[in-house]
Amino acid sequence: MNQSRQTIESLLKGNGNPQIDESQPAHSPHNRLVSMRKKALSVTAEVLDESDTLDQAEPELKTSVRKQLMSMVRSGIISLGQTAETEEDAEIFAVCRELLKKTDVGSDD
Repeated sequence: MNQSRQTIESLLKGNGNPQIDESQPAHSPHNRLVSMRKKALSVTAEVLDESDTLDQAEPELKTSVRKQLMSMVRSGIISLGQTAETEEDAEIFAVCRELLKKTDVGSDD
């Protein structure tokens, strides 16, 4: 079994995570965040599952996909930095953002 498949399976086994609370409206912070987590999990699994096909794509498509993936990574790092529980963690995420800017994938910042 490849590493991507193992990662996907371990992510999907996260049964102890909070779930939608049917007693609250769909737009409640709790339910919105549970929905966001589930969407992030779904996209993560799909990206990991399809990433091995990227080398088979024509150059324009590959570049487009890589830029979108970088945008997703940056968004995640920004969110993690904004919600960091310690100043040290926030600084680490800020460094990660700076390091990502140095890649050849392109910068939206």
